[in-house]
Amino acid sequence: GAGPYTGYGLSEAEAREYAETTPFTPREVQEMHQRFSALDYTGKGYLEYEECLGLDDLRANPFAPRICEIFSEDGSGNMTFQNVLLMRSAFSGRTSVEIRSTWAFALWDFDGDDIIGPRDIRIALDLVTNSAPNINEMALPVKGGDLSEMFSPFVLDEIVSQVLQEMDPDAVGISFADFMDATCRWPDFAANICLGK
Repeated sequence: GAGPYTGYGLSEAEAREYAETTPFTPREVQEMHQRFSALDYTGKGYLEYEECLGLDDLRANPFAPRICEIFSEDGSGNMTFQNVLLMRSAFSGRTSVEIRSTWAFALWDFDGDDIIGPRDIRIALDLVTNSAPNINEMALPVKGGDLSEMFSPFVLDEIVSQVLQEMDPDAVGISFADFMDATCRWPDFAANICLGK
């Protein structure tokens, strides 16, 4: 059909409209849309979870499954172009630390109770340790790679307690305020730990 996903990309007006609500220029929006359309080669208008893993930001990123889940509207991991733009905006260096930290916090708060507790950190570390660097083009998470042998459950528990001691000395879980405090003290924390860069 002649819908917005005919492969001809966005109109200049559409690109400008997206650029107004994101930190990107119309040209960058056009380029992202081209990449999006290339991954959505059947023209569904959204990327399925496996296709999302072809996005440059998510390739070989241990948090990819979680990122797709958070930014998809229904938690399915399917992402529309708007979802992809929101994801890119949320972690862009041109976005305020507050916004980046808000999304980073959500990323780590797996059970959604507004506290990052030992269980959340464990799941996060599990993701990081179980997705060994992957050369596969689509970068699907690899279970049982070389890295995972280095992190036995025992070692993971040690790391969890160290992280919590550093950020959460009273053992009540890390609130968003604590998290913001930590991100201010370690400016690279949000970007590096959350995006595995």
